[in-house]
Amino acid sequence: MTEGDGASVGVDQCRVDAELGQPGKRHHRERLVGLEAAAAGVPAVAFATGGIPEWLHDGENGCLAPPRGASPALLAQAILRCVGTPDELRRLSDGARRSSAAWTLSRHVAGLDALFERVAPRAARSRAS
Repeated sequence: MTEGDGASVGVDQCRVDAELGQPGKRHHRERLVGLEAAAAGVPAVAFATGGIPEWLHDGENGCLAPPRGASPALLAQAILRCVGTPDELRRLSDGARRSSAAWTLSRHVAGLDALFERVAPRAARSRAS
């Protein structure tokens, strides 16, 4: 953004969460940053790698940069899309708040319960064989 374009959006209003390494090797707490930002109404920007696209939906609650050929330039383009105008940033902020409501502890536990119900019977059958 340039001075005088009518927009006064600061970079600190947009959380940049660039997933550059191997997602499985990062500390679990670090992978929650985008979800925590969404709960505060801050849209995230990240490369579309690992599990990020499960919670970060391009143009809804933040912006994704393509994972292939990941470069600072591609991430910068995603950041600019995120903070392009005050209206766009406000729309993404609202989307971030809405999307964070779906990521609750009770939803997570229910999902794990359903997974264990599906997997446990299969494990028992395979041991009996």
